[in-house]
Amino acid sequence: MQGTGTFGDPYIITTAQELMNMCFSGSSGAHFALGADIDFNGCYGGDVPETIQTDCAELDGRGHKIRNIFISRPGQTVSLFTLLGDIRIHDISFENLRMSGTTVSLLGGDGVSAYVYRCTFCFSVTTGSGYTYNHSLVNFRSVTTGVELCSFVGRISQYRQLTWMIGGDIRGCQWDVDIIAANFGSVNLSSSEPVFDGTALTDCSFRGNLTMTGTSSSSNYLHMSKYSYFTNCIIMFCAITRINLNLQSYVLSRCIVNDEKKGDMSLGVNAMVSKLTDAQCRDAVYLRSIGFDCAEG
Repeated sequence: MQGTGTFGDPYIITTAQELMNMCFSGSSGAHFALGADIDFNGCYGGDVPETIQTDCAELDGRGHKIRNIFISRPGQTVSLFTLLGDIRIHDISFENLRMSGTTVSLLGGDGVSAYVYRCTFCFSVTTGSGYTYNHSLVNFRSVTTGVELCSFVGRISQYRQLTWMIGGDIRGCQWDVDIIAANFGSVNLSSSEPVFDGTALTDCSFRGNLTMTGTSSSSNYLHMSKYSYFTNCIIMFCAITRINLNLQSYVLSRCIVNDEKKGDMSLGVNAMVSKLTDAQCRDAVYLRSIGFDCAEG
């Protein structure tokens, strides 16, 4: 591996094996960067361990792609990364990431922090019935996480509601995620998993199709928030089957939902959330007139 591991001269990763061996090649203060796109060719097993372990300060993708990581561990907790120390991960596109297990997370670890920015995650995730509140799509509860200017595009097949992030901050991110679930949550949030748990969200957008395959009318509630704060966010989910979306508290500034293209979805929102038509959602002048901060044009 070329480089000395400093900020100005990072170790350069050009193969899947070098990526998997990062934790053995540096130290907690080392810096790594991708020198090429990396394709795992859908391999799993053999020389590829169950997670990418990191014990370094930075993984800089330099605009490169990591493709075709397939991880399947039925009945087990699965994470793309296992963090052994604090890290910054940025400027990487993850393409065709497929993960399945009882719980699935991008960032695993214990008592560490991660800052992820300018990354794209294109994924397909399948979770089982044993999901616990200590894990979410983005992080373990024990991984303090900040996410900025990232895109999450994919599909989640879940037995019950999968929390997307626990704690931390999310800024300027786009979520285009379809959800297929046997059950979502109950009307009582205390007995349901929220989409975001204790997270501060600013300038984010959410879209995707929501489908429930079960028939229980008491388990079709999608709770966007539990102790989470939404600022200047837009929600454009469309329910293919009957879904109740709840966003009734902890909205700090004007947020909007598309009330015209919601499909078979009932909206429970508070006074800081505006229900708009599709045309209104696209009209920047109108949005600014109701206090929604959006770009010029």
